[in-house]
Amino acid sequence: SAKRVPTATRRFEPRRGGTTRSIFAERGKNTKVIFIVLLWLYGYNSCKDMDYLNYFLPTVKNISIMDAKAENILQTVRSFEWVKIFTWITVLAEWQMIMGFALTASLIFLLWKKKTYIIPLWITIVGSGISSLAGKIIFHRARPESAIYAENTFSFPSAHSMMAMAFFGFIVYILLKRAKKRKYKIIIFCVGLMLILFVGLSRLYLGVHFLSDVLGGYLFGLLWLVAGIVIFERLNLRDKSVSHSPSRMIKIISCILIVIQLIFYAYFAIKESAVPNTRTEPAELAIFDNLAIKLYS
Repeated sequence: SAKRVPTATRRFEPRRGGTTRSIFAERGKNTKVIFIVLLWLYGYNSCKDMDYLNYFLPTVKNISIMDAKAENILQTVRSFEWVKIFTWITVLAEWQMIMGFALTASLIFLLWKKKTYIIPLWITIVGSGISSLAGKIIFHRARPESAIYAENTFSFPSAHSMMAMAFFGFIVYILLKRAKKRKYKIIIFCVGLMLILFVGLSRLYLGVHFLSDVLGGYLFGLLWLVAGIVIFERLNLRDKSVSHSPSRMIKIISCILIVIQLIFYAYFAIKESAVPNTRTEPAELAIFDNLAIKLYS
C-alpha cells in the first residue's frame, strides 16, 4: 500500500507544473503589488492638498531660462554656411529618411536571413513616432520664435531627436553585436553617438526646438530603444537557426540598396537646404511659456 504523507509535509509540496520556489515568488509579487498600492494611497492622501503648480513652478522657470540661454548662444554663432551644413544633418532624422532607412535595413536583414531583427526595429520606430505625436498633442508647446523655417507641429518633444536615438541607436547596437574586434566596436559606438548628438544639435542651431525639447526627445527615444533591444534579445534567444555567411551576390545587392538610399538622402537634403527667408541675427527677446526673459541688457 502507498505510504501516506503527513499533512504538514504536503503543505509545502510544489504544485503541478511549478516548484516551491515559484510558489513563494508568486506570493512575493502579490505582496509587492499590495505594498505599492498602499504606498500610492498614502502619498495621495498626504499630498492631495498640495498646490502642484507652485511646487513645480521653480523647475519650469529654470528650464525656460536654460532654453533661453542655449537659444541665445546658438543665435550669436549662426551663419548661412552652418545653416546649410546643419540642414543636411537634420534631414537624416526626417520621417521620410527614417522610413527609407528602415525599409532599406529591413530588406538587407531579409537578404542576410536575419528576420528576427526586423520586428524589434519597427517596434522601436513606430513606438517612437506614436510617442512623439502624443507628446506634441499633450504638451501643446509652441515653437521658438527664432526658427529658421516654420514647422507645422508643436515643439515638445523633438521627433528628430527621438527618431535619431531610436533608429540609429538600434542600428549601432546590431553592429556592435556583430563586430568582433574591439577597435571596430569603439569606432561604431563613437560614430553612432556623434550622429545622434549632431541631429539634436542641428535642431537647436536651426532654432526649431528648445533645448528641453531635444533632451526630452532623447529620453523618450532611449526608452523605445531599450524596449526594442529587449525584444531583439528575446527573439534571438528563441531563434535556433544556424548563422550563415551571406554570398557575394547578397553583399553586392546590399551595397546597391545602401547606395540608392544615400542618393535619395542627398536629393532630399539638397532640396531642403534651399531655405528661404533665413534669419541669422539674434533676437532681443525670447518668450517661453508665458515667461519673458531679456537676453540682452
